[in-house]
Amino acid sequence: MQNKQYDIVIIGAGIVGAASALAFAKTDLKIAILNQQSLITEVDETIDLRTSAINLASRDLLQEIGVWPTIESLRLSAYDKMTVWDKEGSIHFDCAEIGEAHLGFIIENKIMQVALNKQIQSAKNIDYLTLTPQALYTYQENIVLLLSDHSKLQTKLVIGADGANSWLRQAAGIKLIERSYEQVAIIANVKTENPHQQTAWQHFTPTGPVAFLPLQNQHICSIVWSCETKCAETLLALDPKNFIYALNQAFEDKLGQLELISKRKSFSLIMRHAKSYVAPRIVLLGDALHTIHPLAGLGLNLGLKEVACLIELIKKSIKMRQDYGAYYQLLKFERARKQVNSSVLFAMQGFKQLFANESLSWLRNEGLKLTNRSTLLKKFIFQRAAFLN
Repeated sequence: MQNKQYDIVIIGAGIVGAASALAFAKTDLKIAILNQQSLITEVDETIDLRTSAINLASRDLLQEIGVWPTIESLRLSAYDKMTVWDKEGSIHFDCAEIGEAHLGFIIENKIMQVALNKQIQSAKNIDYLTLTPQALYTYQENIVLLLSDHSKLQTKLVIGADGANSWLRQAAGIKLIERSYEQVAIIANVKTENPHQQTAWQHFTPTGPVAFLPLQNQHICSIVWSCETKCAETLLALDPKNFIYALNQAFEDKLGQLELISKRKSFSLIMRHAKSYVAPRIVLLGDALHTIHPLAGLGLNLGLKEVACLIELIKKSIKMRQDYGAYYQLLKFERARKQVNSSVLFAMQGFKQLFANESLSWLRNEGLKLTNRSTLLKKFIFQRAAFLN
C-alpha cells in the first residue's frame, strides 16, 4: 500500500492541536489531524465545567486563525478587573489603569473546541482522520506513521498535541520531569447573589487558592478550589448545601449567597515538563510539553503561544526554501520557548509554596501591598502574563 503524504501531521485535536492545524493550514500546507473522536460542531446551553482564562496573545491568535467571531457569537466573558487577596494583603488589577480594553477572557473549553472544529470542517487542506498512531519510523527526509487501520502516513513533520500522557512523546523517547503539587483542584459552576462585575477573584486561604471566574451571565461563576488531597476528599464528600457553606466561608461572602448549579469534578495537580521539546521531525505542544498549577490560568496560554511561535518559524523556513521539519530548524522552537516555560513553571511552584506556608504570611502580605501601590509594577506583571514573552 502506498503511503499517503502530508506536509504536517498533528496528533491530537484538543484546543492546542486544532489551533495549530488551522494556523498551519493558512500556509497552504496539506495537514492531517489524527484523533480518535469525531468532530463535534454543535454546542448546547449547558455550561462547561472546564473553562480557561485566555490572555490577549491567545485572543490575537484565535482572531488570526478566524475562530474568534464564532466564539463571540456563542459564549464568552471578558473580565476587566482582577482581585487577589490573602489574610491581610490584596492586589487589584483594572484594565483602565493598564491601558487595555480588557484584562482577558473566560471561555468554556467546549465553546473554543466547537469554534475550532467548525473551522477545521470547512478547511480544504485539512484532513481529519479518526485514527490513532501505532508506530513511527523516522528517516532523514521524512517520518512515517503506522495507523490503527494499518495504513501509513508520510510527512515532513509530526506535531504532538496529544495531552499530558502523550503517545508521541513516549514514542520519541522524550523524558519527562514530573512532580506532584500535592493538591487537587475542585471545579464547579455556581450562581452568585451579587453580580461578579466582570471581575476575576482569587482568595489564598490556609487550605489553598479559591478562584471565581466570571462567566457571561453576571450571576454565574466557574470556581476552581485547589487544596490538599485530604481536604478535597472532605469537600467532595459534603452534600451541596454544606459544600456551598464551606465555599462561602473560604470566599468570605464576596459575592453574597451562592448556589451550586453543576456537578463537582476534581483532578490531581501535577507539574510536568518535557526535557526535550523536539526530536528529529517531531515537535511537542501544549500539555504534551508541560502541565502547570491553575492558580495563574496560564496553561492553555502557554500552549497557544507555542503554536504562534512554531508557525512563525515554519513560515520563515518556507520563505527561505528550507526544510521546516529538519532537526536544526526545530531546535529554534525549543530555544525560543523552553526558557520562558521553565521560568513560568518555576514561578508557579514558588507561588504555590509561598501561599501554602503560613510562616511566610507576612512576606506575601507585604508583597501584595507593595505591588498594589505601584501601577508601573502592575502593568509590568500584566504585560508578562498577557503576552508570555
